[in-house]
Amino acid sequence: MFVISIAALLLLGGGAPGLTSSSQGTAAKVLPAESRITLSDVQPEARVHIPPELGGKTPQILEIDVQRNDNPSSLPFSLEVYLEVPSPPEGSGGPQRVIVANLGFYPADSNGKFVARVSTPFEQLKRLHSGVKSDSVVLLLQLKRVHENKPWESIRVAIAPLRWKFGSAPAVVPNSRRSPSPQA
Repeated sequence: MFVISIAALLLLGGGAPGLTSSSQGTAAKVLPAESRITLSDVQPEARVHIPPELGGKTPQILEIDVQRNDNPSSLPFSLEVYLEVPSPPEGSGGPQRVIVANLGFYPADSNGKFVARVSTPFEQLKRLHSGVKSDSVVLLLQLKRVHENKPWESIRVAIAPLRWKFGSAPAVVPNSRRSPSPQA
């Protein structure tokens, strides 16, 4: 099985590329940082709190472990990952997002671990929203159909609790009561 990962790293330049506004309401439930995440054709997005264990530090890496991908019709899809400020300062036009990664799956029912650099998107948010506190930033994960004009078919993607890393040492996430284990 091959898993293709396309990490979209952003470069800040005139006009804030990579920053988008969301027209969706901000009343969406935000999951705790240590949550397992399930996305589906019925619920194609989830918001997850940034772990308080990060203590305002900027992590370098985000590990996304797609443990299960039930996609019987092999619907082509991607998993888009954003840092989002759901309630930015007034006058900014609604929730603001900076893309972290756009992950593709081939074959369309494959699993895999994806690693995305998050330091650049975090720095972009700091520059664009200097008054925003780190505890108001969430991670948004969205399933997107490759062919958006076609309807959703049955799909269910299960993601392990996200792992945030500083350089080569993992942060104390997903379970802050345990010591981080070294990578094999």
